[in-house]
Amino acid sequence: MVWTGYLKGDLNGACCGIQGGFITLDHAITIKRVTAVAEGSAGSGCSNPAAVQLGIPTNTSLGIFYSLSLVQNTGYWDSGSISFPVSAGAQLYIFSAGASGCSITGGSAADVLVFVHYEMQ
Repeated sequence: MVWTGYLKGDLNGACCGIQGGFITLDHAITIKRVTAVAEGSAGSGCSNPAAVQLGIPTNTSLGIFYSLSLVQNTGYWDSGSISFPVSAGAQLYIFSAGASGCSITGGSAADVLVFVHYEMQ
């Protein structure tokens, strides 16, 4: 099964990341792969590329449990095979972390479609 999200705009466009998806799980799942594709810029000229992050909210923050680095000048990204179990009832978010250390002509990836591949347990 696949859960999708969309990170609209330049991923550096917000101080705390862009939220691109939310789901509350009825059943426990195992996340098997995360893939992403840029409809806009693939990002370039930054010492630390942008990232797609998966998180579960806590009382004080959004706990990141997986981060996919958006290696620059590519336009598509794949985590490869992974295995992250997530309990039923969990609330999951897809959000971004912008690039940093960018040159004057560099910048984050933009307009990124995210695909979270999972299986129910």
